[in-house]
Order: sequence, then C-alpha cells, then structure tokens
Amino acid sequence: MADIRQTQKRERQLDAISEVLVLGLLLTLAMTLYYLSTSDSSLLRTTIFSDNTMRVLLGGFVLIVLLYLADQRRRLRKQVAETVSEVERARAELDETVKWLRFSHDAASRLGSEGLSGGLIHVLTEAAELFKADAAAVIGEDLEEAYIADTVPEADAWKALMGIGLEAAGRSDPLLMRTVGNGNGAAIAVPLRVSDELRFVLGVWRHESSFDEQQLTSLSLMGRMIEMAIEREESLAEAQSQLEGTLSVLQFLVADKRPDYSQHAMRVADLASTIGRDLGLPPRTRKELRLAGLVHDVGILNMPRDMGDASKPLTHEEMLIMQQHPRIGAEIADAANFDPLVHEAVRGHHERLDGSGYPDRLRGEQIPLSARIIAVCEVWDSMTNRAYHGSPSDALAATNELRSNSGILYDARVVDTLLSSVGDTTADELQIVELDTVSQIAGG
Repeated sequence: MADIRQTQKRERQLDAISEVLVLGLLLTLAMTLYYLSTSDSSLLRTTIFSDNTMRVLLGGFVLIVLLYLADQRRRLRKQVAETVSEVERARAELDETVKWLRFSHDAASRLGSEGLSGGLIHVLTEAAELFKADAAAVIGEDLEEAYIADTVPEADAWKALMGIGLEAAGRSDPLLMRTVGNGNGAAIAVPLRVSDELRFVLGVWRHESSFDEQQLTSLSLMGRMIEMAIEREESLAEAQSQLEGTLSVLQFLVADKRPDYSQHAMRVADLASTIGRDLGLPPRTRKELRLAGLVHDVGILNMPRDMGDASKPLTHEEMLIMQQHPRIGAEIADAANFDPLVHEAVRGHHERLDGSGYPDRLRGEQIPLSARIIAVCEVWDSMTNRAYHGSPSDALAATNELRSNSGILYDARVVDTLLSSVGDTTADELQIVELDTVSQIAGG
C-alpha cells in the first residue's frame, strides 16, 4: 500500500509539472507571436525566428518535452497497475492463509472436544471440501480414517490413498505428487510425527487436476493440528492407565480395612455416572463423577482396622473418628492430583441439605452438586447391598429413606433421577409388598 501511495504521489507531481510546462510553453508561444506581430519587419529579420533551422529546433524541443512527459505518465500508470496487482495477489494469499488458520483452529477445537474417534472424520470431510478433493485420509499402522466422496469409486480412492501412504511413508517432508501411481490423479501428503516418531501419513487426493505449493503448505498446517491431537489423546490414555493403576492400589488398600469396598465403590461410581448422564451433565463431568464414586471413601485408609466392620454400630467416639474420613479422603485426592470436582465430591459426600452432615456442616447449595450426587448414590447402595453400620436393608427401605428426606437431607432432583434409573426394580418390589399387604388384610 505504501508503494501505491508513493507512485500515485509521483504521478500527481508529474501531472502538475506537465501542466506547468505546457502552460509555460503556450504562454511563451503566445508572447512571441504577439511580439512578432507588433514589431517591424527589420526586427523580425534579425530574430532567431527568421532562421528556419531554429524554428524547427524550437518546435522539436517542445515536441520532445511533451513526448517525454507523456512517456513518464504512461510508465507511472503501468507501475501503479503492477503495484495494485501485487497488492491484490497478496490480499488473496492473506485471505487464503486466514481461511486455513480458521480451519486449523476449528479442527483443533473439534479434535480437542470430540477426540480422534469422533472428530477426525469431520476434519477430513471439511478438508476435502476446502481442497475440492475426492478423498482425504490419515493412514498408519494403528489408525486408518478416511473421507471418500460419493462421486468416485471407493476402490479407486482407497488404491490411491494407499499409494500416497506408501510414497510418503519414507519421507520426512511434505510431498506434492503430480501423479499417483499410473496416472491415477494427483495428491499432496504430509508425514505425521508423534513423539518424534514417523507413524502416520495425512493425504489428500483428486482424481482430476493437481495441487499447488500453497495447498501443500496449508495441509502441513492441518497436519500439525492432527499430530498434536494424536499426542494429546495418547498422553490422556497413558494418564488414564496410570490413574486406573492408582485407583486399583487405593481400592486394594481400602479393601484391607473394608473387604466389600471395591464392589461398593464400583456400584456408586456407576450410579453417579448414570445420574450425571440423565441430568445432562457434560462427558468430562460424568467421567470425574465416576472417579469420585470410586474413591469417595478412600479416607477410611486412616481409620482403625476394627472400624471397617460395617456390620456393627459405631460408638460415639468411633463416629467422631469416622466423620473425618471425607476430609482425609479429599486430602488424598489432592495429593493424587485429581480434578477439583473429585475433591469436592469426596469431601462433601456426607454433607446434608439441612446442615446435619459432616465434616463442614454445609447447607443447601453450599454443597457441590457432585457431592450431592455421590451422597444419594452411597445411601442407596449402602442400604440395598451391604450393612450400613447395622442391619442390611432393601430397595423399599432405601426408597422410603430417600423419598421421605428428599429436599430435606438429599437433593430432590438427584433423588428423583436415581429412583427413575433404578425404577424397574424398585417398582417390582413395591408391588410385591403391596400384594402381600392386601393378602394379609384379606386373610385377616
């Protein structure tokens, strides 16, 4: 833009100079003619205008000046046109770059939120549309995902894609292929490195027409996004595996003091995840809820071994000690670097809406939703599947406990959601009890 402004400024200056010169020449010519017309013939004969050669030279000089000015003006106009063309070309390249940066950002967001299993096919589909390609794929030993347009035979597309993969697999740099195989279209390909290891190839193929270097650069940018997504997913899988190992160890240690803990924790985790789904919570929150269910009673590790026997009631002193296990469990969750949601659920799963819970005597909305969900799940499982520091109960008693204290001790929405999810079993048992009651009345 600065070049254009400078050239336009020079053109204006040249126009001004031309106008001044033309006016000057016209004025000089007019004054000369006036002078000659008012002078006597003897003076005319003594002037330079009496010489034909001088008259021709003067006219030629004027003509040369005018031609020079016209040529300079033509050159300037040509320079302006070339500069404008360069700016338009640069703007088109910038628009293309912005388009691909926007696409790469959207691709990274989609891959981050949906993962490779759900997001990669959408990214490949959008890439094929932007490239006006017939197929786009990521090919590797343990990953093979492809978009193939309906306008080409699938067998031909896969043959071309496999050829692209084989051609690019041995290279370290992006590859522009004018022809694929025996003239089967054109392609661009980018080798994908994960943890500094060449493992995949990103390829885009057209049955007709070729690609250019700009498109290859754009595909390279897209390849970096996919590389980061693969690395992130593999890192998460590794972290998940380590987390599961940590949970197994914790469950084993807790089971030493409470033998039935592992099964209880798994049932609470399943219930919490189900309630999270039915409440419309996002997948990440449901995953953390499940984790919280698995470790909600891990604070029992700090309790005396004889307090792990859930078949007998606790003394007052034992109850005071037991009431510390949510706080200790939350500290363990922090030490294990679990998500804050897990910490909140573990610490607050014995809190009650009316403030009668422990360890912090929280009330109502002060209790995190995650803790309210785990609380209801634990009460249900403790009353239906194991002793609750006393006599084991059943689904009917658990239902009565939750319904009678819904909105008082337990979150009403969570209670309704849980009872809906286990409703079939509960309804059957309630029907049996009602039939028995009717039979007893009839028999009496």
